[in-house]
Amino acid sequence: MAPPESVPRIQAIEELATEAAKLGESGCPLLLQLGAEKCPRCPAFTEAVAALAEEYAFGWRYCDAHEDNDILETEGITQLPAVVVVFHDQFCRTRRAAQGANAAELRELVQSMCARKVPTNVNLFDADF
Repeated sequence: MAPPESVPRIQAIEELATEAAKLGESGCPLLLQLGAEKCPRCPAFTEAVAALAEEYAFGWRYCDAHEDNDILETEGITQLPAVVVVFHDQFCRTRRAAQGANAAELRELVQSMCARKVPTNVNLFDADF
């Protein structure tokens, strides 16, 4: 199972760098999910990424490991599912990857690099807050 059609695809390392820089300007990291249609663990991993996307601020992109790409080799990915989280702004570049990852490892990686989203149903100006 691939991510929803609304998740943009990246198949080249140059695209990854460009997208990470764009998102970094707004203070948001890029999460690149690497998966494949035939990967038995990828559907659950996609669900875990989708759940984290509700909770944490990051730009979600997807790379199909079975399509032509140079990301797997460049990032040293040999096991799916995998994820690369990149934060790139004018001051720093941080990149962390996990391969053969499970939902707990994914959550730990996202928590370490991504800010929590502010709930939209919270009124910060409410006297009871």
